[in-house]
Amino acid sequence: MPAEDGMMKTGKIIFTIITLTAIAGWIIWLFAFHKTQTESPYSSDIRLNQVGFYPGGPKTAIIRNAPSGEFTIRRLSDHSVVFSDTMTESLRWSFSGEVVRKADFSAFDQVGRYYLEVPLVGNSYPFLIETNIHQHVLATILRSFYFQRSSQAIVAPFAEKWPRKAGHADDQVKIHPSAASASRPAGTLVSAPGGWYDAGDYGKYVPTATFATWMLLGMYETAPEQYDTFGLNIPESGNTLPDILDESLWSIRWLLTMQDPGEGFVCHKLTTSRHPGKIMPEDDRATRLMIGKSTAATLGFAAVMAQASRIIRKWEPGLADSCLKASLAAWRWGRANPAVSFENPRDIETGPCLDYYFEDERAWAAAELWVTTREDSFYYVGKFGEQTFDDAPTRRNVGPLAWMSLLAQPVRLPVNGDEKIILRKLRLITDRFRDHALTVSPYGVPVGDRENDFLWGSNGNLASRGVLLMFMARKTGDASYAAAATAALDYILGRNATGYCFITGVGSYSPMDIHHRISLTDGVFEPVPGLMAGGPQNELNRDGCVYPDSLPATTYLDSFCSYTTNEVTINWNAPLARLCGEIERWYTSHAPVEAH
Repeated sequence: MPAEDGMMKTGKIIFTIITLTAIAGWIIWLFAFHKTQTESPYSSDIRLNQVGFYPGGPKTAIIRNAPSGEFTIRRLSDHSVVFSDTMTESLRWSFSGEVVRKADFSAFDQVGRYYLEVPLVGNSYPFLIETNIHQHVLATILRSFYFQRSSQAIVAPFAEKWPRKAGHADDQVKIHPSAASASRPAGTLVSAPGGWYDAGDYGKYVPTATFATWMLLGMYETAPEQYDTFGLNIPESGNTLPDILDESLWSIRWLLTMQDPGEGFVCHKLTTSRHPGKIMPEDDRATRLMIGKSTAATLGFAAVMAQASRIIRKWEPGLADSCLKASLAAWRWGRANPAVSFENPRDIETGPCLDYYFEDERAWAAAELWVTTREDSFYYVGKFGEQTFDDAPTRRNVGPLAWMSLLAQPVRLPVNGDEKIILRKLRLITDRFRDHALTVSPYGVPVGDRENDFLWGSNGNLASRGVLLMFMARKTGDASYAAAATAALDYILGRNATGYCFITGVGSYSPMDIHHRISLTDGVFEPVPGLMAGGPQNELNRDGCVYPDSLPATTYLDSFCSYTTNEVTINWNAPLARLCGEIERWYTSHAPVEAH
């Protein structure tokens, strides 16, 4: 071999080695860079309220798989240690299969921005300690109702980055045969604009709307000073009514259109014959139908119209009169038709909103009519001291709403002893929630005391438990109820077995692909803010999605596919708003401690 050939071959080998080394180095560098860009610096094993805590309130984090018991709180700005303590012993939560410890730093009350650090586990998401820590969360949740409005364009400056055209004018709605009457035969066209889209589709349902509207109206009635000037940046902002009442009236005025003018019954829902595809509201041009009649819808309507009548009378006496008249007409039909259940007609495939027990609706309507009119005949029909309910209020279990309205009154109830009886029954429920959260649950939350707690809409049910706990805290002055209610909100905001803050646009790690057609199809990367996902449940996952496991507290999927765990509804968001507002009112009476 000639010398120059050997030199050329050696040079090629050296060049190849250098090139391969450079490529390998580039791949290693790229991989390292990619990891630093995609891996979160926060540990998924630390679960806590991702928004923050009140200076004088409880502060708890849950740590999974912690090898030691030490934890520290560090200031975010300079990473200095401001608090340290020892976690509890490890406990196993059967609903999630996890082994966890609690880190309690309630004793630390300095205002500021911090994170929690656990040796060999990592750091938590940053959080605030601040007097009005959930004020912005509350406003975001309440504004979600504006984004759910039907029959109205969502426009600047109220829309932020989520503007859309008006959908479903609902001025030519056809009476379905199931909702027909002598004055409105099948096929009659009626006008029923307004109201909120119930969930991730474009149906409007009376049972869910009445439950949600009661919650919002009750927020104002129990704390007008909190909401008189609480702005929501909605088109009505700046008029004479508080914004929360303006938003409630968007529902009230629609509900009035759902009542049959002759007979007084209330139609169950307004939808198309089947759910729409993945389209925006303005692109859904299928025939809209007023469908069915039911005792549940009619008596729930009677309750909310009676409530609305007394609350809005100060501003709109004419509308208040109309609401009371409509309530009384619905009450009469409900009394004459005490057990009319709704089932979807053969040609209808939208959600049925089933309910087969109506004593709770009767009690609810009777209570609201008594509070509004003070006519004792309504009270005696209610038989409130004889009623028994064993869980928090939901759209299918509205009986506790009657108890809450009655116990909130400053006057003595007509039947001697009823107040004590009702309060005792209510305490049996709330004490169970409180005791489980504060002394039993490894996660320290008022969920998991029963095997069936993780049903469809588990987050909404938990929010309602929190509402009931805060009601009892107000009624008795016992802070332990408020602590348990705060734990419910902490769970929703991140202290749960999935690690999600379940409210869109809130916290550090929240759902991005909720089952909500507007969020899916509006072309905006972020979902509409302030909407709470239904949450984990392993009872009815019939949506065909593939879930990571089947444990009750972790069967959740952030995917549009998962309408059984990731859909949103107004009847879950409304108790969430009320819970957040009640907690804000309770803890903001504590003065902040300035950070050092």
